[in-house]
Amino acid sequence: MARRGHGLILVARHRNRLDAVAERITRETGRSVQGAADDMVDAALAGLDAGESVTIPALPDVAPWDDCQSARQTLSGNLSSSRPAERYLSASTAH
Repeated sequence: MARRGHGLILVARHRNRLDAVAERITRETGRSVQGAADDMVDAALAGLDAGESVTIPALPDVAPWDDCQSARQTLSGNLSSSRPAERYLSASTAH
C-alpha cells in the first residue's frame, strides 16, 4: 500500500519490531508510517470487543464520533440526487 502512495498506521505488540518495520517501509517507499503498540492495541481490541465498528483509542469521549457519523448519515441521503437542491434553483431564477 505504501508503494501505491498510501500512508500507513501499523499496529503491533512489540515496539522494537514495529519501529524496525516502519523504518524499512519509510526508507523503501518514502511514505509516512505511524505505529501504535501495547496499550493502544489493547484499547483498540477492547473497543472491538465492546461492539465498536471503528476504534479510536485516543478519543476520550465517543460522542463526537457519534455526532460525526450521524451527520454523515444525514448528508448521504442527499448527495446522490440528480437534481439541484431547491435553494440553488430559486437563487438562479432570481438573477
